[in-house]
Amino acid sequence: MPLTPRAGFEVDVTEPDDTTVLMRIRMMEGERVKGEHAFNLKKHPSQSSDALCRAAFPIAFKEAS
Repeated sequence: MPLTPRAGFEVDVTEPDDTTVLMRIRMMEGERVKGEHAFNLKKHPSQSSDALCRAAFPIAFKEAS
């Protein structure tokens, strides 16, 4: 399932290589940034990046349907 942020969150994910996932999450209040978290995650080459991001900061993402 693709990553879909909840209302009030902005999420940027990049994968510079097969085992690195960089995720930046911003908590928003309208146009204003209230807070920000940056993650440098490591995964197995066959592991899902979406699942890894959801596990790292689940509150930022809508529930899987």
